[in-house]
Formats: sequence, structure tokens, C-alpha cells
Amino acid sequence: MASALLLNNSPTPMPPSPITTITTNSPAITTSNNTNISDYDYDYDLTDYNVPLEELIPVTIVYGATLILGLSGNLLVIVVVARYRTMKNITNTFLLSLASADLLLVSICIPVKFAAFFTFSWTFGEFLCKAMSYLQNVSALCSVFTLTAMSLESPAALSVTSVAN
Repeated sequence: MASALLLNNSPTPMPPSPITTITTNSPAITTSNNTNISDYDYDYDLTDYNVPLEELIPVTIVYGATLILGLSGNLLVIVVVARYRTMKNITNTFLLSLASADLLLVSICIPVKFAAFFTFSWTFGEFLCKAMSYLQNVSALCSVFTLTAMSLESPAALSVTSVAN
């Protein structure tokens, strides 16, 4: 056997497989032990899948608490910094940016991740699949860049204050 992988439509005849193969409409790949593997074409019977209660309760509590605390805490920071003029300074502007990025992550990604816990496959469509990945990355990068800017701004503010004295 020259190659470990042979395409099903290759001119070399395939011997019968001792393992039951998955029959799909997509082209399959034959491995060295003559089993067929299909790319992204799985047929799970999702009606028989039930999440055990001992897994469901802790996951629901953690996701629910994260969602409620994340939404309320970040919204509170945004409202306070935006409403009161005395709170509008450089540090609080950075905190406002950080709260906005966290609010984006909490409000969009946590409910989808919680719903995906109950399924074997993505059931929200292609657009939402790409949008979730994009929004998670944007939110994470916004948080990292805001924290980086805060760490760079703090020593600069201290050095300006010490020069003035």
C-alpha cells in the first residue's frame, strides 16, 4: 500500500471493509484500515440526546449568573460614567471601553454558548456561526487593547505629574 489515504473514486478496487461505513452524499476518504470517513456530514439522532440533570443544573447556574452579573455590572458602569460629568476622565473612559467590550461578549456570546451546550452540532446557521467567531475576537481584542492602553497611560500620567511638581 503506497498511500495511507485513497479516494473512493480511485481506479484501485477497494476490498470489503470489516467495519460498518457511513454512507453519505459527499466524497468519502478511505483510511488504511478501509473505513470511510466523510467530511462534515454526520447524522446524529438529536431527539435521543438528553443532558443529565447533574450536568444541566451547574451549567445553567454558572451561565445564568455570568449573564446576569455581566449585564447588570457592565450596564451600571456604562450608565454611571456616561451620566455624571465628574466621572468623565481618562481612566473612566478606559473603563467605559472595557465595560462595552465585556457587555458585547456577555450579551451575545453567552446565550449562544449556553444553547450550543445542548446540541452536538451548530444549529444557528452559517451567518451566526461566522458572526459569533468575529464578535468573540473583536470583544477579546477590544479588552486587551484597552487594558494595554490603560497600562501605558498610567506611567505617562505619573511622569507628567512628577515633572509638574
